[in-house]
Amino acid sequence: MSINVCFIKSNKNRLVEKSWCSRSGSKSDFTSRIIALGNFDGLHLGHQKLFNKVIEYSKVTEEGQASTAAIISFYPHPRYVLSKSTETKSKFEKLISPLRTRISKLNDFGIDELFAVRFSKSLAAFKPNEFIEKVILPLNPRMIIVGEDWCFGKNREGDVNTLIDFGKLHGFNVEVVSLRKSPDNNTKIGSSQVRKLIDEG
Repeated sequence: MSINVCFIKSNKNRLVEKSWCSRSGSKSDFTSRIIALGNFDGLHLGHQKLFNKVIEYSKVTEEGQASTAAIISFYPHPRYVLSKSTETKSKFEKLISPLRTRISKLNDFGIDELFAVRFSKSLAAFKPNEFIEKVILPLNPRMIIVGEDWCFGKNREGDVNTLIDFGKLHGFNVEVVSLRKSPDNNTKIGSSQVRKLIDEG
């Protein structure tokens, strides 16, 4: 079975396009989902920790039904869209792993769906509650899984505690995954660290 991929665009504080590109088509809008949120540029070991949680929880049945294992990612990279620095834009213009490569790797991991959300200044203007209501809730989440440093909404006003509060309000669970550290120097395994290593050769 191949992964289902959905491309989502936004404009003027609303989602305006949702198109599926897959062999098997979209799941029902009533399908419950276990969703990992993040940029997921590079699919490094830290990301894989979240993916393993998604797959683990998706197999736990609720009322006799397993959930769909889903990922929400953003393209282009938010820093490329929002930064005013030419140097920063240049650094984030090319992703560590192109979208096509990420789709293939997520399929190998056993992820059922990828929601590729086009990041724009319009989307960046969403307040935390708008992001939840317009991007997350339409996907019928049973659980949201994020890293402990996850932030969302305009000016990164929402954090994991905000997400937990929204979960209580809207009826979905939240799992916060601790950051994976490098065994040699105890630094966070993240895309920034991967980029630095690539730059250093």
